[in-house]
Amino acid sequence: ASSSASSLRELLEDTGRTNPEEQLEAYDLRLQLRKAIARVLDPYECRVMELLYALDGGGKRLAPDVASSLGYTQERVRQIEVNSLRKLRSFRQLRPLLASHLEGSP
Repeated sequence: ASSSASSLRELLEDTGRTNPEEQLEAYDLRLQLRKAIARVLDPYECRVMELLYALDGGGKRLAPDVASSLGYTQERVRQIEVNSLRKLRSFRQLRPLLASHLEGSP
């Protein structure tokens, strides 16, 4: 019985997770970023950037994966990223949000 109790305890203890407050803060930050980016970028640019930079809550994806999932070529994803970053650099209100998001990224 103690063997199954310790196994259950190990299963329930997930040291890789952050506490709920940190998870909520990260979610809120991603939401703010997505809203700010949507004011500057076209919908297709938003989607590419969300996938490349994990703004959709998933992990960061590589350009080939993004290209495959959206039906674009890798070169087109790169072009969209470069153009989007150029647009976003001119949007000063976004800088503090991006800095916070990047600090929290692995």
